[in-house]
Amino acid sequence: MKQSIKKYSIHILLLAVLLTPLVIIIFCWEPKDQNYKITGLSLSPIEILDSSEQHKHYFILHFTVQYCNPSYGFLVGGTEPGLNGSIEKLFSFRVFDMYNKDITKEIKGWHTSIPNIYIDSKGDEHDYYSHDNLDSFVNDINANVRSVRGCQILTNRIFYFEDTIATPFFIQMELENYSITEQFSSFTSEKKDTLRIRNRIEN
Repeated sequence: MKQSIKKYSIHILLLAVLLTPLVIIIFCWEPKDQNYKITGLSLSPIEILDSSEQHKHYFILHFTVQYCNPSYGFLVGGTEPGLNGSIEKLFSFRVFDMYNKDITKEIKGWHTSIPNIYIDSKGDEHDYYSHDNLDSFVNDINANVRSVRGCQILTNRIFYFEDTIATPFFIQMELENYSITEQFSSFTSEKKDTLRIRNRIEN
Protein backbone atom coordinates (compact mmCIF):
# COMPACT_ATOMS: atom_id res chain seq x y z
CA MET A 1 0.00 0.00 0.00
CA LYS A 2 2.76 2.43 0.96
CA GLN A 3 4.65 1.54 -2.22
CA SER A 4 1.56 2.29 -4.32
CA ILE A 5 1.10 5.67 -2.65
CA LYS A 6 4.80 6.45 -3.12
CA LYS A 7 4.66 5.41 -6.76
CA TYR A 8 1.49 7.47 -7.29
CA SER A 9 3.11 10.53 -5.63
CA ILE A 10 6.16 10.20 -7.87
CA HIS A 11 3.90 10.16 -10.95
CA ILE A 12 2.09 13.26 -9.76
CA LEU A 13 5.39 15.02 -9.10
CA LEU A 14 6.75 14.09 -12.53
CA LEU A 15 3.52 15.24 -14.18
CA ALA A 16 3.69 18.56 -12.30
CA VAL A 17 7.31 19.04 -13.36
CA LEU A 18 6.41 18.36 -16.99
CA LEU A 19 3.30 20.56 -17.00
CA THR A 20 4.72 23.55 -15.12
CA PRO A 21 6.60 25.00 -18.17
CA LEU A 22 3.47 24.56 -20.28
CA VAL A 23 1.32 26.37 -17.73
CA ILE A 24 3.85 29.21 -17.51
CA ILE A 25 3.90 29.56 -21.31
CA ILE A 26 0.09 29.56 -21.51
CA PHE A 27 -0.28 32.30 -18.91
CA CYS A 28 2.66 34.35 -20.20
CA TRP A 29 1.85 34.02 -23.91
CA GLU A 30 0.55 37.53 -24.51
CA PRO A 31 -0.63 39.61 -27.46
CA LYS A 32 1.27 42.66 -28.69
CA ASP A 33 -0.28 45.11 -31.15
CA GLN A 34 2.23 45.62 -33.95
CA ASN A 35 0.56 48.58 -35.68
CA TYR A 36 -1.83 51.46 -35.14
CA LYS A 37 -4.75 52.82 -37.11
CA ILE A 38 -5.38 56.58 -37.07
CA THR A 39 -9.03 57.04 -36.09
CA GLY A 40 -9.27 60.79 -35.57
CA LEU A 41 -7.45 64.08 -35.13
CA SER A 42 -8.02 67.34 -33.32
CA LEU A 43 -6.79 70.85 -34.03
CA SER A 44 -6.42 73.53 -31.39
CA PRO A 45 -5.21 77.13 -31.88
CA ILE A 46 -2.50 78.25 -29.46
CA GLU A 47 -0.48 81.35 -28.72
CA ILE A 48 3.28 81.11 -28.28
CA LEU A 49 4.06 83.75 -25.64
CA ASP A 50 7.82 83.76 -26.03
CA SER A 51 7.95 83.76 -29.82
CA SER A 52 9.40 86.78 -31.62
CA GLU A 53 7.26 85.87 -34.64
CA GLN A 54 4.01 87.45 -33.50
CA HIS A 55 2.52 87.46 -37.01
CA LYS A 56 2.36 83.66 -37.04
CA HIS A 57 -0.63 81.60 -35.96
CA TYR A 58 0.27 78.35 -34.21
CA PHE A 59 -1.88 75.29 -33.71
CA ILE A 60 -1.59 71.86 -32.11
CA LEU A 61 -2.48 68.73 -34.03
CA HIS A 62 -3.24 65.59 -32.02
CA PHE A 63 -4.12 62.08 -33.22
CA THR A 64 -6.34 59.43 -31.72
CA VAL A 65 -5.38 55.90 -32.73
CA GLN A 66 -6.45 52.32 -32.30
CA TYR A 67 -3.65 49.81 -31.83
CA CYS A 68 -4.13 46.71 -33.97
CA ASN A 69 -2.58 43.71 -35.77
CA PRO A 70 -1.66 41.69 -32.66
CA SER A 71 1.02 39.01 -32.59
CA TYR A 72 1.74 36.71 -29.67
CA GLY A 73 4.92 36.06 -27.74
CA PHE A 74 6.32 35.32 -24.32
CA LEU A 75 5.77 38.27 -21.96
CA VAL A 76 5.44 40.80 -24.79
CA GLY A 77 2.17 42.34 -23.59
CA GLY A 78 3.93 45.01 -21.56
CA THR A 79 6.10 46.27 -24.41
CA GLU A 80 5.24 49.39 -26.41
CA PRO A 81 2.45 48.83 -28.97
CA GLY A 82 2.44 50.09 -32.53
CA LEU A 83 6.18 49.92 -33.16
CA ASN A 84 5.62 48.82 -36.76
CA GLY A 85 3.79 52.07 -37.50
CA SER A 86 0.56 52.82 -39.31
CA ILE A 87 -1.29 49.80 -40.68
CA GLU A 88 -2.25 51.82 -43.76
CA LYS A 89 -0.18 54.11 -45.94
CA LEU A 90 -0.92 57.79 -45.47
CA PHE A 91 -1.29 59.49 -48.85
CA SER A 92 -1.68 63.13 -47.88
CA PHE A 93 -2.54 65.90 -45.45
CA ARG A 94 -4.33 68.77 -47.13
CA VAL A 95 -5.47 72.07 -45.61
CA PHE A 96 -8.23 74.11 -47.26
CA ASP A 97 -9.68 77.56 -46.64
CA MET A 98 -13.41 78.32 -46.48
CA TYR A 99 -13.49 78.63 -50.29
CA ASN A 100 -12.10 75.09 -50.67
CA LYS A 101 -8.73 76.39 -51.86
CA ASP A 102 -5.77 74.15 -51.06
CA ILE A 103 -3.36 76.13 -48.84
CA THR A 104 -1.32 73.16 -47.59
CA LYS A 105 1.98 74.71 -48.69
CA GLU A 106 1.42 77.61 -46.29
CA ILE A 107 1.37 75.32 -43.23
CA LYS A 108 4.88 75.08 -41.82
CA GLY A 109 6.83 73.84 -38.84
CA TRP A 110 10.43 73.15 -37.90
CA HIS A 111 12.49 70.00 -37.66
CA THR A 112 12.51 68.11 -34.35
CA SER A 113 14.03 64.65 -34.03
CA ILE A 114 13.47 64.31 -30.28
CA PRO A 115 10.48 65.56 -28.27
CA ASN A 116 10.69 69.13 -27.05
CA ILE A 117 8.74 70.69 -24.18
CA TYR A 118 6.01 73.29 -24.05
CA ILE A 119 4.43 74.71 -20.91
CA ASP A 120 0.70 75.40 -20.96
CA SER A 121 -1.19 78.21 -19.24
CA LYS A 122 -1.57 76.04 -16.11
CA GLY A 123 2.18 75.55 -15.85
CA ASP A 124 2.05 71.88 -16.90
CA GLU A 125 4.76 70.53 -19.20
CA HIS A 126 3.98 68.52 -22.34
CA ASP A 127 6.05 66.89 -25.05
CA TYR A 128 5.67 68.03 -28.65
CA TYR A 129 7.18 67.43 -32.06
CA SER A 130 7.15 69.54 -35.18
CA HIS A 131 7.94 68.79 -38.82
CA ASP A 132 9.17 71.03 -41.63
CA ASN A 133 5.71 70.90 -43.23
CA LEU A 134 2.75 68.56 -43.61
CA ASP A 135 4.35 66.67 -46.51
CA SER A 136 7.37 65.85 -44.35
CA PHE A 137 4.96 64.69 -41.63
CA VAL A 138 3.34 62.31 -44.14
CA ASN A 139 6.77 61.00 -45.18
CA ASP A 140 7.77 60.45 -41.54
CA ILE A 141 4.62 58.45 -40.83
CA ASN A 142 5.09 56.26 -43.91
CA ALA A 143 8.78 55.75 -43.10
CA ASN A 144 7.88 54.98 -39.46
CA VAL A 145 10.58 57.25 -38.04
CA ARG A 146 11.02 57.33 -34.26
CA SER A 147 8.93 60.46 -33.72
CA VAL A 148 5.78 58.71 -35.04
CA ARG A 149 6.54 55.14 -33.93
CA GLY A 150 4.61 53.34 -31.21
CA CYS A 151 3.15 55.63 -28.56
CA GLN A 152 5.01 58.64 -30.00
CA ILE A 153 2.24 59.05 -32.57
CA LEU A 154 0.10 60.35 -29.69
CA THR A 155 2.52 63.20 -28.94
CA ASN A 156 1.21 66.64 -29.95
CA ARG A 157 2.50 68.28 -33.16
CA ILE A 158 2.90 72.05 -33.47
CA PHE A 159 2.60 73.85 -36.82
CA TYR A 160 1.92 77.44 -37.87
CA PHE A 161 0.72 79.61 -40.75
CA GLU A 162 1.29 83.24 -41.66
CA ASP A 163 -1.13 86.14 -41.27
CA THR A 164 -0.83 86.95 -44.95
CA ILE A 165 -2.69 83.87 -46.19
CA ALA A 166 -6.32 82.84 -46.08
CA THR A 167 -7.43 81.34 -42.79
CA PRO A 168 -7.43 77.50 -42.70
CA PHE A 169 -10.95 76.12 -42.53
CA PHE A 170 -10.50 72.34 -42.50
CA ILE A 171 -7.82 69.68 -42.82
CA GLN A 172 -8.22 66.42 -44.71
CA MET A 173 -6.15 63.28 -44.25
CA GLU A 174 -6.23 60.62 -46.98
CA LEU A 175 -5.23 57.03 -46.24
CA GLU A 176 -5.44 53.88 -48.36
CA ASN A 177 -8.99 52.88 -47.45
CA TYR A 178 -10.49 55.87 -45.70
CA SER A 179 -10.16 59.59 -45.07
CA ILE A 180 -10.58 61.86 -42.04
CA THR A 181 -11.70 65.49 -42.19
CA GLU A 182 -11.53 67.90 -39.26
CA GLN A 183 -12.50 71.55 -39.12
CA PHE A 184 -10.12 74.10 -37.63
CA SER A 185 -11.16 75.84 -34.45
CA SER A 186 -11.56 79.59 -34.69
CA PHE A 187 -8.22 81.38 -34.45
CA THR A 188 -9.95 84.51 -33.22
CA SER A 189 -11.33 82.73 -30.18
CA GLU A 190 -10.30 84.08 -26.78
CA LYS A 191 -10.33 80.52 -25.42
CA LYS A 192 -7.13 79.41 -27.14
CA ASP A 193 -4.40 78.18 -24.83
CA THR A 194 -1.21 80.14 -24.23
CA LEU A 195 2.07 78.28 -24.24
CA ARG A 196 5.71 78.86 -23.46
CA ILE A 197 8.21 76.85 -25.47
CA ARG A 198 11.11 75.60 -23.38
CA ASN A 199 13.25 74.96 -26.48
CA ARG A 200 13.87 77.80 -28.91
CA ILE A 201 11.83 77.55 -32.09
CA GLU A 202 13.95 77.22 -35.21
CA ASN A 203 12.40 77.74 -38.62
